[in-house]
Amino acid sequence: RLLKNRNAYLVPTLSPAIKIPAAMAGNPFFTDAIREKANAASAAAVDSFRSAHEAGVRIAFGTDSAVTPHGDNADEFSMMVEAGMNEMDALRSATVVAAELIEQSDVLGTIETGKLADIVAFDGNPLEDIAVMKQVALVIKDGQIVR
Repeated sequence: RLLKNRNAYLVPTLSPAIKIPAAMAGNPFFTDAIREKANAASAAAVDSFRSAHEAGVRIAFGTDSAVTPHGDNADEFSMMVEAGMNEMDALRSATVVAAELIEQSDVLGTIETGKLADIVAFDGNPLEDIAVMKQVALVIKDGQIVR
């Protein structure tokens, strides 16, 4: 039903689905049955993300920092691209689409006169390698360089 609703938004958090099964490897606490179930859930999460994206559902950037370490949010960009989203759409998910979702497009989401504009810059082009999103070179907040 969600996939048929072009007005729907999805805010996936691929980190738990991908990172938790990987963290189980070699840990004797997790039984084979638990690892098998986690791997199946991981595959289902990625497949659901891919299906929603292919169906045109608007995907806003999200993370699950309660499950994965804080500060690793940018990993989501790579996971989204690995799951079938192109780099530009992944970037738009964290800017334009996120602003649309919270109904703040008039003040957020793009760099335009009259809008709030915190800017993050990177050493590299995320359209060529989305992993550069983990290498923040410059942060401007409220017109001031903070990093």
